[in-house]
Amino acid sequence: MNWYEYQEVVAEVFRNIGAEVKTNYKASGARGEHDIDVWIKLDKYGIQMIWICECKYWEASIPKEKVLTLYEVIKDLGADRGFLFSESGFQSGAIRCSKNTNITLTSLDEIQELIQSDLQEYRLINFLKRIENLRKKLKISWIDDLGNPILNYANDIDKCLLIEGTLMYATLQIQKAINKDFPIYLTRYSMENIQCKDIEELNTVLNQELEILEPSVEEINIHTKEKVVESKDLVDLFAKSINGLLKSAENQLFDLNVNIDEQLIETLSFMKAVGKTADDLKKISTGTLASEVYKIMRLLLEFIYPHLTKIEMNRNEWNDSKNLIITQLNVLTKI
Repeated sequence: MNWYEYQEVVAEVFRNIGAEVKTNYKASGARGEHDIDVWIKLDKYGIQMIWICECKYWEASIPKEKVLTLYEVIKDLGADRGFLFSESGFQSGAIRCSKNTNITLTSLDEIQELIQSDLQEYRLINFLKRIENLRKKLKISWIDDLGNPILNYANDIDKCLLIEGTLMYATLQIQKAINKDFPIYLTRYSMENIQCKDIEELNTVLNQELEILEPSVEEINIHTKEKVVESKDLVDLFAKSINGLLKSAENQLFDLNVNIDEQLIETLSFMKAVGKTADDLKKISTGTLASEVYKIMRLLLEFIYPHLTKIEMNRNEWNDSKNLIITQLNVLTKI
């Protein structure tokens, strides 16, 4: 075949794996426009890649200059990988130049096996992404913003720990598989542990495992979100009760026209509401939220409640105490 036919055969190899392929493609880079023999856009397992191919249908082996030229084009275009095709082999200098680069020297006979191996590896990388996403979702379900376990309202702390351990161990085993360190031993969440003798078997088992774990983590996540909504409602009620307490206490201390006995009863009712809501919040709040609720209760006990037993009160002193509570309350409601 001639060079054009050779280029089309190369393109067809990549079309057969579901890639978007263009031949004789002009691609623009930072340093100008480049003529690409075969341009490939591949979206597999959630990973998008751009590959470019240079096709040399020569009788002579390919020199290192062609490798260096392709390397510069790849850099300029920001491509993920480059392939230099030849049926006549490569000079030793070209082989040395391609080492430790993202350029593969290959032929039509070699490329099929090479691509399948690479796609299996990319699939493993996608599994790592899925696992990391699951671990992030799981973390907010049982670890608070201060890094402590949410023991008081995690859906099932043992379940969270077991899933986290399974995902962490799977990550380590995938790294081994990427390094071709087989066999791989997988600890599974709801089934017996298994040994995988090759990358294909590992991919199958991982997919089965994640299809089980993803709904489980989502269920835990939904429960956590329900608790977050509940805590926000309680924070709103807590703030409303404190504002009511401050207003009632101020009337008790400084409004000469109120019935003092009725005002005392109203103030006491707000104190009870604040105390009850604080107790409810303590049962479900964690991290910064729990810390801020504690701070406000301590400030109320230190700067507000003692004033309520006084017959006379300095207005400036009261305003300072009240503003201290309001400032802290603003911090709480913004969490």
